[in-house]
Amino acid sequence: MPKPDQEATITLTTYYNYVSAWVVALEREYGQGQAGIQAFGMRQQNLNAFKRIQGGGGCSGDLTSAFCRGKLTLVAMQRLPVDYFPDLAATANLWLPVQAYYAVHAMGVAVLVALGQVMPKDHRRFRAAFSQTICRLLPFPFCALCGNGPQPRDFVFTGISSLPNSVATQSNLANPRNSQGHHFLGKSLSTTRDKALEEVFDKARKEHVKPNHSRRNLKPNERLQLAQNLHNTSIADLLYRMRVRANYDDPEMYLAAFADTQGAVGYHKALIFLLDILGEGLCAIIRRRIGRRAMDALEARLP
Repeated sequence: MPKPDQEATITLTTYYNYVSAWVVALEREYGQGQAGIQAFGMRQQNLNAFKRIQGGGGCSGDLTSAFCRGKLTLVAMQRLPVDYFPDLAATANLWLPVQAYYAVHAMGVAVLVALGQVMPKDHRRFRAAFSQTICRLLPFPFCALCGNGPQPRDFVFTGISSLPNSVATQSNLANPRNSQGHHFLGKSLSTTRDKALEEVFDKARKEHVKPNHSRRNLKPNERLQLAQNLHNTSIADLLYRMRVRANYDDPEMYLAAFADTQGAVGYHKALIFLLDILGEGLCAIIRRRIGRRAMDALEARLP
């Protein structure tokens, strides 16, 4: 059995690798830096689903509030000078997963409001709406989804070219830059869905229990139905999982980062790049819906 500090290091490496896998996929597809972001934007403009977005939407107070909250959170993350003060990265990474999820959550809510949908009242509803509505308006790899179940080898992937068996054999401790295909992306979504299903199953085991029993066994058909009822797993679910893990379940994994300043800086930059491109994609949807003039006025509110 690994020691507690070893477990923290393994967990940290896993999450570093998951973020890196998405960045590697983005860089292979579009290129690095600003050029990569621009190429991503051009791909999004050519999506049929994106082209079908009708303009004429209004810029409501709810949209403005959510958008500014998300963008300001992202700006705060971007402006941390980790190049000049690398020791800041390890400390910043304690909160980075929390900030990352809430930046995407707020901007995602702004997208849903812009599209005329009801503002989600909790994180589960938001993540469901993200996978059902927003992912189809984003190009690869953010269109990637993992569905079905209940076992990982029953999962179905869309938006990426990978099969359950290939995903299952992908090591989460391997270097993502040496991986082939989209298996590492699938791994990040597969393990996230597997964990979410276990939580769903555990809750169901405690319901409709016989007298003098604290839980019950689930029948195969019931497990199948529960898996089918769970929304498809997307990048938003992965970010939420990282946020919960860092905030509540296993903060020790980020304490382990203090022993690896270079790794902490690399993770910080990778996650920022991931959020930069995802944020641009979300902004593009809002701009398409409310119009360029309204979007310029909205962005002018920010520094």
